[in-house]
Amino acid sequence: MKTLTPLYDKVLIKKAAEEDKTAGGIIIPESASDMGAQLKIATVVSVGKGRKTNGHDLIPLQVKSGDQILYNKHAGLPFDSDHLILREDEIVGIVQ
Repeated sequence: MKTLTPLYDKVLIKKAAEEDKTAGGIIIPESASDMGAQLKIATVVSVGKGRKTNGHDLIPLQVKSGDQILYNKHAGLPFDSDHLILREDEIVGIVQ
């Protein structure tokens, strides 16, 4: 993977691998694999310096590299097949 350092309140995440086969070897299409699940798990790869306020101050992000997070499956911009770029406010929470 290429190296990417996100700017400001952006976060680079690596999507968790999803099972696309059943134990019996039947391939599950992407449309059926979610079964309505809107939230996905990912790992934070890198983060920007923080969110800018109207006064041009930087507020540090609450997530850091290595955190496992939940995000909406429709959020973010694809970086490559395994990674997305999100704004911090698109992250639902940190998995502990």
